[in-house]
Amino acid sequence: MKKYFPILLCLCFIVPVRAQEGLMLKNEINVTYGQFTAPQMLYVLGEVFGAAFSLGHFQADNTVFLGALGLEYFRSTNDWFAYGASLLLDYSTSDSYSVDKDGNKTLNGKYNLGWASMMPSVKFKWLRREKITLYSKLSAGPGMIFSNEGSLMDKLSVSFQATPIGLAVGKGSIRGFAEIGFGMQGIVNVGVQKRF
Repeated sequence: MKKYFPILLCLCFIVPVRAQEGLMLKNEINVTYGQFTAPQMLYVLGEVFGAAFSLGHFQADNTVFLGALGLEYFRSTNDWFAYGASLLLDYSTSDSYSVDKDGNKTLNGKYNLGWASMMPSVKFKWLRREKITLYSKLSAGPGMIFSNEGSLMDKLSVSFQATPIGLAVGKGSIRGFAEIGFGMQGIVNVGVQKRF
C-alpha cells in the first residue's frame, strides 16, 4: 500500500489541473475574412511582370481586392487535433489599359477575377486553455478560377493554406480568432468561431 500512496497522491493533483481546462467542445464553425491572399499576390506579381515585359504598354488600374470570405468546420478528435474543411471565395476587379508611346491610356475593359476553394483541413492545437488556444493549420484541395475573360474561365487548380500560428480568444462557445499564414485565406485571416 505504501508504494501506491505516492501515485494516488499525484493523481489527486493531476485531475483538478485537467478539470480547470474546461469541457472540450468537439465541433466548431468559423466565419473567416482574409487579406493578402495567394491570388492577390499572384495578381500583383502578374501586373508588375506584365508591365515590365510589355515595356509599360499594358497596365491595370483601379484594382480592388475584396479579400477571402470563408466558412470552416472542424471536429476535434482529442485535445490537440481537429479535422474539417474550408470553403472560400476570393474576388478582385480592375480596369485594363493599353498605353501608347505618348503615355495616353486607352481602356480595354474591366477585368474580374474570382477564386473558389474547397479544402480539407487539419488543425494542431499546441496550447489549449479555457480562454485562449494557440494552434497551427494546414489545408489543401481543389480550387476554381472564374473570370470574365474566356481564357481563364472555369479552370481547376490546387488551393492551399499553411498557417503556422493561430490564436483563438474568448470564454464559452463564442470566440474571436486571428491567424498568420500564407495561401488562399491570406497572410492575415480573422474571424468568429462558434464551438458546440
